[in-house]
Amino acid sequence: MKVKFALFDMDKTLLRGDSLIALYRYGLKKRPLCVLWLPLILLSVPLMAIKLLPIEWFKAMFYSPISAM
Repeated sequence: MKVKFALFDMDKTLLRGDSLIALYRYGLKKRPLCVLWLPLILLSVPLMAIKLLPIEWFKAMFYSPISAM
């Protein structure tokens, strides 16, 4: 039986660098077309910061490559 799990290293004791970025890159390898969301993600960051865009929408868009796992 296969068990899937995600490892996030907040204090950088297990992984060097940002584990979220590594996981995101892995997700993009699985679903390469999700790279088309990247310009929209970068454009929506300022809108989210000034609260013109709901954070739920931003999270769904940002984590779309990871959702394939």
